[in-house]
Amino acid sequence: MEKVLIVDDDDSYRYSLEKVLSRAGYDTQGASNGKEALKMLTAFKPAVVVTDIIMPDMDGLELVLEVSKRGNVKGIITISGFVEPSNKLSYLDTALEFGASYAFSKPVNMDQLVESVGKILHES
Repeated sequence: MEKVLIVDDDDSYRYSLEKVLSRAGYDTQGASNGKEALKMLTAFKPAVVVTDIIMPDMDGLELVLEVSKRGNVKGIITISGFVEPSNKLSYLDTALEFGASYAFSKPVNMDQLVESVGKILHES
């Protein structure tokens, strides 16, 4: 069973993502920030990381850079609820430039999320 690490400081949103991906057949674990996620990479060994961007301690952009540098996951999906009036997708675009495979605005379409995880795993 493929493993997916879900990183979001909003406990209820993270739980929702874990539940959806678990029902889709993935082994999921959650982390509340980037620092916690980095600690879990070695022990949990996820194939995919799904991360929020705006979080305390270590944000999702820093996490994307670090995970990409380590090269030990098949793909990264970023999500963000932050909307900048002048450029709605600026953080998401930056995440893609930093190495994310997919970037979605919150609330993410759960079917699209599951499909994206599947694409990452089957393209690798």
